Amino acid sequence: MRKEFYYSFFFEMGAITNLMFLKSIYQLFLSFLLHFIACLLIVSVLIPLLPKRYRKEKKGVVGAFISLTLIGFFLFVIGYVSLVIATLYLLRHQKTFMGDNIKSFSLYELLADRIPPKVSLFGEAPLYSIIFRDDIPKSRLELISLVITEVKNPKLIEYVSRLIGHENDELRLSVTSLYYKLENSIQERIKHLLERLEASKEDKAYLFFELSQSYYDLVYYKLVDKELEIVTLQKAEEYIYKAMNIKDAPEFYILLGKIYIAKKEYSKAIETLNKVSQYKYVNPVKYVPYIAEAYFGSGNVSEVKNVIQKYSDSLRYTINPNLVYVIDFWVRKNGANSKQG
Repeated sequence: MRKEFYYSFFFEMGAITNLMFLKSIYQLFLSFLLHFIACLLIVSVLIPLLPKRYRKEKKGVVGAFISLTLIGFFLFVIGYVSLVIATLYLLRHQKTFMGDNIKSFSLYELLADRIPPKVSLFGEAPLYSIIFRDDIPKSRLELISLVITEVKNPKLIEYVSRLIGHENDELRLSVTSLYYKLENSIQERIKHLLERLEASKEDKAYLFFELSQSYYDLVYYKLVDKELEIVTLQKAEEYIYKAMNIKDAPEFYILLGKIYIAKKEYSKAIETLNKVSQYKYVNPVKYVPYIAEAYFGSGNVSEVKNVIQKYSDSLRYTINPNLVYVIDFWVRKNGANSKQG
């Protein structure tokens, strides 16, 4: 109940009490003033409860507010009581909104996952269609050049690689710059980690983990030739095993599972990722989508659906915007997509 409702009651009681002990004309004016304020307050509670058809236009709302206030004022106690009864009646017959049991997550969890906000500077779909055209419009070349330097999507990077041999110098340089920036940042990270590994006396488990992640990123962002992908992934696997020999942590299993998926060793990926479930404090959002991806890669589509539906309550509150539509596709109980799955 809004506090205005209770305030109006106290003002009305003040007006009635003042009338009961009326001794001068000033008290009469004070009673009318208190009663008028009480009517204003109760009407301010009543108006939002009215059906939408009375609140569609601003004029209608103002008209209803003035009319109800005047009715309550001129009918005095009867008018005020009528407004109170109308308010209580509408409150009782309001539809109850049953919100979902929203699960919260910590800021640390968000930052640790390094999930970027889903911001579209240009739109991936139009960029795909433009890149695949034989004649890219000159009016779009400059815009594409600017967008390419901010690309972080591995699939889009793969498509953008088609432009390396483009005749437009600016566009070709932008693509080259993209690859250079990404590869250089990862190589610099690897170099820095190796230096820390040699000099540091700290716990080396997470240094090995970061090294493994860096080598995995080289493949993830398509920055190595096809012939070198397996070698790079083996390097990533080697470092994650070194980390696991020192320390037991769920993120190590998750990364190893992702490496197995990249190597198309799906059974190993599923076995490894399932081990994360023993850590009860780990949100299923962090590893279940990869289990589903491994089942999908192995061709076991029915198991994909089973896994996602099993953890649907946790997955539907994902903080990763890229997963929302994938989860909706598999969890949907009615519809063509569900029947096909």
